[in-house]
Amino acid sequence: MNRDRAIPRTISSFFSSPTSKKSKLTDHESDSSSRLTDSSSVSSTLPSLSCHDDDFSLVELNDRFSSKNLQILSSISSLCPNNDNFLNFDTMKFFADHLKFDLIALCNELNVVKPMFKKQSISNIIDFYRQLHVYREAFPVLISVMSSALTIPVSSTTCERTFSKMKKIKTAVRSTMSDDRLSDLCVLAVERTTDINFEQLVDDFSNIHKNSRIMLK
Repeated sequence: MNRDRAIPRTISSFFSSPTSKKSKLTDHESDSSSRLTDSSSVSSTLPSLSCHDDDFSLVELNDRFSSKNLQILSSISSLCPNNDNFLNFDTMKFFADHLKFDLIALCNELNVVKPMFKKQSISNIIDFYRQLHVYREAFPVLISVMSSALTIPVSSTTCERTFSKMKKIKTAVRSTMSDDRLSDLCVLAVERTTDINFEQLVDDFSNIHKNSRIMLK
């Protein structure tokens, strides 16, 4: 049973279906055409790609970086202290509206926050979030907007690296591993920059497992 292959919407305009012309065949031509293999007949029905790899990349980039997505990214930049549109409501409202936040409450909070941090020197958005987090009960909408912006990853590299480590940790031999142990091992494998005091770790392990046959202290 032959199935029609679905073409992605983003590149459908670059594909062209083959056309066939009906004509009368002689006996010799009909015998020759009957000798065609199934693979050749199937391959002839597939759509032919009529664009280069560069064109395909441009289509993907235009689909990913659409005008709406670029508008949201520009809106997130209004949370950065180094930006000219820092705490500008007209710029920030696109990102807040995308997340269904209360725009009226956000506008009122921005009018109060601007004078508070006007004379303070803030280097980046993380420092600004730490200073504003003290007043989280007074500015709940702005805190939620900043938290949402900070949780957006720059790329999917961190997620892919985590899953790659998870495949190496939870093998077929370790199929009965609990979720807590898997989570702890993944943190140790992924977050290698964490400072660990191994002497304190051995002492704590020895205190917990007092029936251990090996003297750890």
